[in-house]
Amino acid sequence: GRRLLDAPIFVLRGPERAEALSCFERVDDQIMGGISQSALVPSYDGECASFLGVVRTDGGGFCGTRSRLLSKPLNLGGYSGIYLRVRGDGKRYKLNVRTSEEVGELVYQCAFLPPAEMATVRLPFTAFRLVKRSNPVPSPPPLDPHTIYQLGVVLSRFAFGEESSNDAFAAGPFRVDIEEIGAFRDELDFEAAIDEPGAPVARSAGPPLSAGLQLWPEGEEPRRRGGLRARLLRFVFRRVRGTLRQR
Repeated sequence: GRRLLDAPIFVLRGPERAEALSCFERVDDQIMGGISQSALVPSYDGECASFLGVVRTDGGGFCGTRSRLLSKPLNLGGYSGIYLRVRGDGKRYKLNVRTSEEVGELVYQCAFLPPAEMATVRLPFTAFRLVKRSNPVPSPPPLDPHTIYQLGVVLSRFAFGEESSNDAFAAGPFRVDIEEIGAFRDELDFEAAIDEPGAPVARSAGPPLSAGLQLWPEGEEPRRRGGLRARLLRFVFRRVRGTLRQR
């Protein structure tokens, strides 16, 4: 039969919730002039965390929460994909995975529809697509699970591409409850799925994988896209700007 092994990364319930919440940051369409707002907070019942807010289509149409960029990547090469213990509101969300330390618009995405009751949703790495601002990248390389720098959950009016609408999206209030985000190993190849109630799942021993994560210190700017040339130009610009300020 099918054998699964779960390895928690972020445990958003119980005594580990506060530490896990501190690893996340908000990323809404306000960065591009939108007016949507969201937060990742303890749930009303105190049992997990809730990603909630109000999403508007004026000027954007998305809300997101993501882990802060890791200074050292998470190696999930021995796993099959990412799982989420979630409870939804009928809207379709996307999980973002960043495999580079460069902060840019390229991320791997996989859409999922959280069930109405708390359950485990499994997203195999093979189901993720490389996108740039939700637009699929032609002939992309497959997701490399050996270098995971960031994980995030997004609600967007777009599916994959600005010409493709999310048919399970509605402007206004939203809420998805999250108990846990982790990696899973499965001996069988399969598509994104939701566990059946009572399905046997082994659990890795020891603390969550997040216990060993090295986050970028707050206030420090992670590496951005552009390579060595862009970094040299930014260095020269800062030197020139500093010289001008002294005059």
